[in-house]
Amino acid sequence: MGPTANSRFTWTSLLHFMNWLGLTYFLVMLASVALICTLVIAPTYKQPCLHQATLAFFSLQIFGNYLLTISTNTSHDGKVGETSNDRPPGAHYCKLCRKVILRRDHHCFFMYCCIGKYNQCYFIVYCLYIMLGGLYAVILQGLYLNQKYDVKFSSPFTLLTLLPRTFYEFFIEAVTPSQFLLTVVMYSTLVAALTCAGFFYWEMTITFDGQTSHEALMGKRKDGKGAWENMIDVLGKYWYLRFVVPYPFKTLEVSDVNRKECKKVSKKKAKRV
Repeated sequence: MGPTANSRFTWTSLLHFMNWLGLTYFLVMLASVALICTLVIAPTYKQPCLHQATLAFFSLQIFGNYLLTISTNTSHDGKVGETSNDRPPGAHYCKLCRKVILRRDHHCFFMYCCIGKYNQCYFIVYCLYIMLGGLYAVILQGLYLNQKYDVKFSSPFTLLTLLPRTFYEFFIEAVTPSQFLLTVVMYSTLVAALTCAGFFYWEMTITFDGQTSHEALMGKRKDGKGAWENMIDVLGKYWYLRFVVPYPFKTLEVSDVNRKECKKVSKKKAKRV
């Protein structure tokens, strides 16, 4: 017997709850880290403006690419339902989004949307800057803990013991609430940075291979084009600008670029004739 309508409803409701939980966690943590590092930690250094400007740049990139990811429509415009076979290649139906997503990669619980053909480029840049900004914030937080609370980072083993030790000392009132909160935020930032580092590596790997996550995990086809052409297909012709400015630059597929080049060659031949 298949799953009942009630069990499907319960499972879908649980996934929607996880969506909201992930989205709330992302927004609260990102705002907390940005405010603590910018308003509390950066002013204690010799060049606070430099650190604040760096944090502002990372925050702009993260929030900008986050908004571009969730606001970009990457669904199929046609009336294609869950059970229909009339779908474009690489398109898949998402039960949470209730849409057919073009070149669907995966559903992101921290963004409450699917990553697909038209927003994957923003998601890749977002992961990169969460990684870089997170590691930068962790360094600032660690140095601040060392200066203000005399927390020693004598070896990498300290990272394994600091959090549980801080929890224990907080409950026996051996550390202040501010030190406890900053330690928890630092570890949450580190986890987010390392997680997004893994996502960035994975997304760039399948991008160069011309695959989506679904195709790579299912062992399906690899695109016959080269790694550079596959990257242009995802990140666009002006890919380098995406890593500088969070702006919706038009994504030109290689086929479109080749078509334009063919038109230029045809015009040159016509002029010679």
